[in-house]
Amino acid sequence: MIEPEIVSFSIRSEDYGKELDDFTIDIQVDIGPKDGEGSETFSLTVCSPKRLEKILKERPNEVEIGRGLLIMIDFNVDIIEYTIDKIIENCKRPTWGAVSQALSSYFYGEYDI
Repeated sequence: MIEPEIVSFSIRSEDYGKELDDFTIDIQVDIGPKDGEGSETFSLTVCSPKRLEKILKERPNEVEIGRGLLIMIDFNVDIIEYTIDKIIENCKRPTWGAVSQALSSYFYGEYDI
């Protein structure tokens, strides 16, 4: 069974509004097999409910799909890393291809269009 783990974690961009509870943060996380070589890059956006509401109001006839999206009231990188760790713990599979596919249910993979 292949057990994935975080190889690297980086904040790619940050956008804060005038209030503390108005933000969107783009994150890149490289995930690879524990005790193995290589990794695959995944991305996600962390945003506040307030920012999500603004986004939806800008596009009233569209729907925001939750894949690759974490929603939290206060930005806390430790909670985000903990959450990602919990997600990848549930993505153990017999092959890396199956692991990658499971991770892509939650995050955008480097090969997603």
